Amino acid sequence: MLRTRNDQHHQKNPNEGELFPYSASPLLSANERLPEGTLPPTEDEYVREALALYASTPGTSGQIRPADRVTAAQLFKRGVSITAVANALVLGSARRLVRSKNAPPLNMVQSLAYFLRLIDEVLEMKVGPEYFAHLRRRIKVTLGRSN
Repeated sequence: MLRTRNDQHHQKNPNEGELFPYSASPLLSANERLPEGTLPPTEDEYVREALALYASTPGTSGQIRPADRVTAAQLFKRGVSITAVANALVLGSARRLVRSKNAPPLNMVQSLAYFLRLIDEVLEMKVGPEYFAHLRRRIKVTLGRSN
């Protein structure tokens, strides 16, 4: 999704169609810099990506509401990287999925705003991308067992 100054077209997500299409998001975390000659995403690109990530997250309704668009736009204006959003979605999904079998079932998440505290938590975390890759693998295994 990164655009270069010479190429203003969208690039296809190489992971599209996977359970976690954002597992190798080309957009950067808060501490990374854009490669030279690369433009940051526009607000529309950011909102589309954030909403696609949210809709594909296990445990969510998959439905996008107007309030979700507002939340995504607010995240863009705050300067939150799409990678931080993706990592928060993974963290929330992992916490919801890896629970006691005796625990009562959880309702589906109905709003991107549900993840706002997790986004803030991710922004404060001092872990590398390996941690979130581990969570993605753990979620895939967990979902594979429940099918």
